[in-house]
Amino acid sequence: MRRSLVTWSAVFAVVALAVPAAAQTPAPAPTPAAAAPAVTAAPKLADTELAAPKGMTLKVGDSAWLKFGGMFQAWADWNQDPATEGYIQNLFVRRTRFNIAGKVADGVYFYWQTENANLGKAPKSLTTGFQTLDAAIEWRIDKAFNIQAGLIYVPDSREAIKSSVTQYLLDTSAYATLATAGLQGSSNRDTGAGVRGFVLDDHLEYRVLALQGVRDAGSQYAYRYVTRLSYNVFDTEMYTPGFTAVAAGYGGTTKKILAIGATYDFQRDFQLYTGDIFWSLPFKTGRLEGQVWYQFIDGGLLAPTLPMQNTATIEAGWYFNNLKTEPFARYERRQYYGSDAKDEKRYMAGLTHYVYGNNLNLKAAYSRLAPNVGISTNEFTLAIQMSY
Repeated sequence: MRRSLVTWSAVFAVVALAVPAAAQTPAPAPTPAAAAPAVTAAPKLADTELAAPKGMTLKVGDSAWLKFGGMFQAWADWNQDPATEGYIQNLFVRRTRFNIAGKVADGVYFYWQTENANLGKAPKSLTTGFQTLDAAIEWRIDKAFNIQAGLIYVPDSREAIKSSVTQYLLDTSAYATLATAGLQGSSNRDTGAGVRGFVLDDHLEYRVLALQGVRDAGSQYAYRYVTRLSYNVFDTEMYTPGFTAVAAGYGGTTKKILAIGATYDFQRDFQLYTGDIFWSLPFKTGRLEGQVWYQFIDGGLLAPTLPMQNTATIEAGWYFNNLKTEPFARYERRQYYGSDAKDEKRYMAGLTHYVYGNNLNLKAAYSRLAPNVGISTNEFTLAIQMSY
């Protein structure tokens, strides 16, 4: 019953390049006008440098900088209990994060981010959950070749590295990080090192990582290896540090994005592969964005909590410029090999209103979980996000 549909994922953000206009002095009347000087394009190497982002940024010297940021998401949630069919009610902090990004020398960047998630959610706790979410460095030798190391994103799919800040749906797919716990990761991160770059006029991005993965008692297991390719058919995406998440929504941008990606992840007899397609297409009234992706997982003996299975997801949203609002919908299904007793489907529909873009937005969503065996349950969620 293995269904191999290849899907996609990709992502985008907007970058503005300012080209200063050259002032010209009028030539004296008696002499012929001099030819206009040729405009010299900025060297390609300058493109490999990440400009200091807007926000609370501290410049250090001529090129170094530090940027401080954070994100806060609060939810009101009513989730149906399959046993009693009553509703579990929660008012909680879904995510609270603080981060520091910086450039310490030409081409050398770092990123550190903390998170305290699900504060107040039953079983109620207001004192646990603090963790280092990201801790990474990247040496950008050239746009085609960058080296990164630390606690970094595992690019198992486009969905797996999608930004929570720019997410136009309520939240990331329930199936995006299935391999995390089984391979001793954390929030789809793992410690390790890798290379990344853009080639073919920046249309093709590659990532190759060696990660800790599962460690045995003597820590003699071979490493976990992940390879990902993503190709932009039309416009190219913004060149950001490889340890940061990719943008998930593009309301207001003018770029036309169609990205096709594939990932292969393995360690010993564990293997995972995905295919994904992401699009963000501008129209007169707004923007249509979405993705479809397929994932196959076989945990093998290394990760027995991950029996052989596949998942498929399709989602889309339409951003309306005048209303600053985006209705969205998502459909997902999960199938196991050898038995359909645990198979399930998930549905989501909702609305995001961008008061001030991703700095302040409001979301409302309805979700439904329909297992192949058992009672289907509903969930209603209201959310507010502030980020900087």
